[in-house]
Amino acid sequence: MQFYGELILGLAFIWTVICAGAAFLGARFRRQNLMDASRYGLYALTFMFWALALILSYTFITSDFSNKYVVAYSDRGMSTFYRLAAFWGGEKGALLLWTLMLTTFSAISIHTNRNKSPRWIGATIGVLLLAIGFFELLMITESNPFETYLTNGGPADGDGMNPLLQTPTMLFHPPSLLTGYITFTIPFAYGLGALLVNKLDTEWIRVTRFWTLVSWLFLSLGLILGGLWAYQEQGWGGVWMWDAVENAGLIPWFTATAFLHSVMIQERRGMLKRWNAILVCLTFLLTIFGTFLTRSQLIVSIHAFADSELPNYFFAYMLAITAISVVAISWRWKELKSENSIESFWSRESFFILNNVILVACAFIVIYGTIFPKISESEGFRASINGFFSIFGVSDSLTQAVDLGEPWFNKVMIPLFIPLLFLTGAGPIIAWKKATMKNFKKNFIAPIVLALIPTLAVIGILMMRSQTQLLNGGVDEAVVWTQVFNNINKNDWMLWITFFTGFFVIMAIAIEYRRAIAVRRKKIGGSRFMHFIILTLKARRRFGGYIVHIGVVLCFFGLAGKAISFQLNDQIMNPGDVVDMENYRATFAKLEESFEPDGRFVSSRATMVITDRGSPINQNVIEEYIEVFEKHNLNHAILKAQEGRAKIHVYFEDDENQQLLLGAGLFISELLPLYDRLPDDEELTARVYKFRDSEVLSIKPMSFMRHVNELKSRVASLYGLGVVLKTTPGSTVIKLAFDSKLNLDYFNQVEALALDMPETLNIRPGDGYNEVELLSAKVGRHLYPEVRKYEKHETPTTEVAIESHFLEDLY
Repeated sequence: MQFYGELILGLAFIWTVICAGAAFLGARFRRQNLMDASRYGLYALTFMFWALALILSYTFITSDFSNKYVVAYSDRGMSTFYRLAAFWGGEKGALLLWTLMLTTFSAISIHTNRNKSPRWIGATIGVLLLAIGFFELLMITESNPFETYLTNGGPADGDGMNPLLQTPTMLFHPPSLLTGYITFTIPFAYGLGALLVNKLDTEWIRVTRFWTLVSWLFLSLGLILGGLWAYQEQGWGGVWMWDAVENAGLIPWFTATAFLHSVMIQERRGMLKRWNAILVCLTFLLTIFGTFLTRSQLIVSIHAFADSELPNYFFAYMLAITAISVVAISWRWKELKSENSIESFWSRESFFILNNVILVACAFIVIYGTIFPKISESEGFRASINGFFSIFGVSDSLTQAVDLGEPWFNKVMIPLFIPLLFLTGAGPIIAWKKATMKNFKKNFIAPIVLALIPTLAVIGILMMRSQTQLLNGGVDEAVVWTQVFNNINKNDWMLWITFFTGFFVIMAIAIEYRRAIAVRRKKIGGSRFMHFIILTLKARRRFGGYIVHIGVVLCFFGLAGKAISFQLNDQIMNPGDVVDMENYRATFAKLEESFEPDGRFVSSRATMVITDRGSPINQNVIEEYIEVFEKHNLNHAILKAQEGRAKIHVYFEDDENQQLLLGAGLFISELLPLYDRLPDDEELTARVYKFRDSEVLSIKPMSFMRHVNELKSRVASLYGLGVVLKTTPGSTVIKLAFDSKLNLDYFNQVEALALDMPETLNIRPGDGYNEVELLSAKVGRHLYPEVRKYEKHETPTTEVAIESHFLEDLY
């Protein structure tokens, strides 16, 4: 199969070059037959790349380890889904996916517009084929996904994918982001084709709008899924930390968003033709720059290809794109002159331009912040910076390479985001050409006033929250509100302004919907909801855009929530420990280890019992324990539970019954779930057990010692049963040796008690005299954070547990 893959790939490259030549010659000399041939050639090329994709997918599914790429990114222990996702898990597969999607989308777009201006479509086909040819060249020369071992059939098993990437989110995040990059090739090709053949009306704008939206949509989806992956897998409790690879996706998103808005000005007012030509070329260039970032050694990230051989190719490609774009735009500069000019700053055109300026500024600031750690390594660059700051009396401001990090990005970007958020609401409701005071009163006063109401409510909630935290921290109630107001700082004001601006956008959109719905109902009647759906579907550019704007507001609210999150310092917890978090109380119930064959890893999973402060334990749970105690003659037991606490405290008059219950805890937590019972050792008067899961020990050999230490701790608390733990070095067999046959027989009663308590998570000694603490599986909600140790990877990974609520997450 690998031979056929290499053969088709080589033929595809030759075919692409031939078809590109035919397209350009046909466009230049107006030869329709050559342009038609190139179009049909593009269709054929699409089928060739689907064949290549099927071959590589089949290679992964069948674990054909004669293929070096399959060896590097999969193994037999991975599930079928992750073996398929390994297709784009590395550089070679990502390039093939890129070319597959580019040929497919190009063929669909060209077929859809085949009846438009022949020379324009011919030039566009040529540009698309050259872009396809570049990625084919990369695969042929440096990054062949079908490369095989020359001297043998390959290893028996592969290396496997990075465990951090083996998550459901990563099945969709990379292809979404790649699709966003890929799709913007189409607007660029149509725009450059229009420049080459001097077709500079608004038709290329209308044709490319759909593909620009597709690109923007997939870039947005990729960024959201990337944030979700970071939230769930990185374990630091956030969705965005300005990671370099995620920045690489955000940069073209800014300019694509600017392009989507500015083309509306060209269509309606014949303005910004030059700006749109620059934007479409710049955005395409930045999609390649984002790819270059992830494949060069400029950045370090968990899903960057730091060992790639391709950065020089991408750098040369970017230079070529820049040169061609500059020449083409300069060539048509006069023809791109705007038909109208801005009449007033207070107009929709002006607000859209301001929106564009901020978006492009954001893109270049993120570029600067992302590559600064690398360029600051240069002594010449540091000397230039220091020379500049010396003008202001600052000396030696930069003495070594610096990673600007999240604080710098937040400090610089947030002041830009707030006016950008305001323009999201103000741009669509301000008048074209020149706004008047009447327009301001009609469209602005109501949303501003209405936005104050939820903003004040949010401020009140945040201040009440601050008051509660101070009271819990020991601040006197008489001075707590003074302390709350004294603690208000610049960050609080920025947060409040963000919420006000977001609510302003929501109110402005709601009022626009209300007016449009009222007009339709006056004409034809019907329900408000029906007209809401009709408006959104029929007037997609206007009202569909409003829905997107609300989504942007919600993203801002979510990111603002990071600023008010309550975080605890890291602390070590043992089973039975409790930690308080705002209105929640988390109790560490137990730690379990098991081998998962689907993925071949050992899961160390904690059970955290979550209770709300002030929430009592269900009395039925206590009564069930009383019935079990009475059945086993654990007389005179007193059971107590405190509000908001997961533990049930059991008090006995004598230590004999306490020992019986603690022995049941030994069975519940260790012996029953983890060990197989072997025949008793009559000579030692001992019960014999063997650790059940040998796979756990092969991947995580120190696990057995942790279990032995836990057993020793529990056995030590059973002083009344005359039992000691005996182990043999190098063996997973343990013995519970008793000082008499009577105590060994008594241990049968302990086991019977444990079997009657199957829904108990843990039983441990309490703090008081003859006290035992119970954790019932029927109390509270359970979260299961875990650490995974994979068979083929040294570094363990974490899987966080999250309890989501409408306004907050418990993480």
